[in-house]
Amino acid sequence: MPRKRVKHESSLCDWYEVDAALREIGEIDRLVAKAEALMNGQIDRAKERHKELVTEPLARKVAIEMDIKAFALARRDAGEFDKTRTKQLVFGTVGFRFVHKVKTLTKCTWKTVLAALRAAGAKRFLLTKYSVNKKKLDAAAIAGEDIAQYGVERVRDDVFGYTIAEQRLDPAAGER
Repeated sequence: MPRKRVKHESSLCDWYEVDAALREIGEIDRLVAKAEALMNGQIDRAKERHKELVTEPLARKVAIEMDIKAFALARRDAGEFDKTRTKQLVFGTVGFRFVHKVKTLTKCTWKTVLAALRAAGAKRFLLTKYSVNKKKLDAAAIAGEDIAQYGVERVRDDVFGYTIAEQRLDPAAGER
């Protein structure tokens, strides 16, 4: 089925009705802003209550985790984890896993590693994020450069917009 372009016919008849519509938009914006402020206050209070409820238990959890880790490290040093790397208990397991990671050599920083990788041309080890800089393309087009070679063109568009004269709205209008 082919796409159809829908034309919107305005229900407004004159500029007085447009002005009244702008006033109504301003009042709606105020109402929405007030409701959002109320909601944000409720969210902040809920976050505070949640923080009060979980701060002590989470601190206790961290202390228990450190205690378990210290106990397990002491047992590992005593040789209990030589044959098996995991100890199965009733309420869970504790153990050790070999983990490989890349770290810098002594007296090297990630900045020197980056410089060495660039100097060696080892691009496969570098992350690069590319995106189109539309502002620079626009500036180049203004300066007369041919940007069509890159598959883009500079166009002029007539975009509708409006602003609300907040200072002229009735202060009590947003309190519906």
